This record gives sequence, C-alpha cells and structure tokens, in this order.
Amino acid sequence: MNDKQDSPGVKVFPPGIYAAALIVGVVISRRLPAVNLPRRLETILGLTLVAAWLVLMLAAIRVMRRANASIRPDRPSRSLVVAGPFRFTRNPLYLGLVFVYCGLAILLDALWALLLLPVVIVIMRRWVIDREEAYLERAFGAEYRDYKARVRRWI
Repeated sequence: MNDKQDSPGVKVFPPGIYAAALIVGVVISRRLPAVNLPRRLETILGLTLVAAWLVLMLAAIRVMRRANASIRPDRPSRSLVVAGPFRFTRNPLYLGLVFVYCGLAILLDALWALLLLPVVIVIMRRWVIDREEAYLERAFGAEYRDYKARVRRWI
C-alpha cells in the first residue's frame, strides 16, 4: 500500500463534529427553550451517560494502545483490534461520543442538540466510518470481513 492508501483518509476530527452540533443545539435551545425533564432526573441521566462515555473511552483506548493501534482516524492502523469493547461494537469511541453528547445535551437542557444527533450520526457514517471501514478492509482483508460479520457497527 502506498502512503495515501495506508490511512483511512479521514479529514475531520470526529469529536469536533459532535462538539459543533452540540454547540449549535445549545445555542438554539437558549433561543427556543423546550420542555425540560425534572432537574434531578436530568442530572442523574446526564451524569450516567457521561460516566458511560468515560468508561467506554478508557477501555477502548487501553485495548488500542496494547494492540499498538492508533486512536487517530487519520493514521494507519498496524493491527485489527477486536478485544475489550470492540467485541460488542466496531466503534466504541464513536458510541462513547454519542453517550457524552447526549449526557451533555441533557445536562445543558439542550433538547435541540438531541434533535441534531441523527444528523451527526449520518455525517459520522459518511465522512468517517465508511472511510475507516473501507481502509480496514483493504488493510486486513478477510480478517476484517469476518470481524465485521460478527460485530455490529454501533451496538
């Protein structure tokens, strides 16, 4: 593989996609407030989702570092990671970003941010995940196809 092929070709920073949508959703929610959950429920639910993100992210990063795999989607991967949270989802870091996005949107009373989440997921799929999956298939061939057949993209 040449250098250009030895990378997924991802040109955007995935957390930036989520952050941008969250900011837009918070701004809209400040201008057009919606019905909120009781504050105690918002706090419990929001903090639970943020904690789930933290646990999932740390577990995924730990497994990737042990496998000498890059966590950056613009860098080549030297190994196919299928352990830890990767046994349940092919994208634990992106699933974790969904958790923290939802948790923060709830804590910030930003219903509009939650309504933007499907747009974020479509953007992530087209701009990031599709490129990564094509790259992993080129890089790891049948091993990746077998993994892909066993493990769902999200959950």
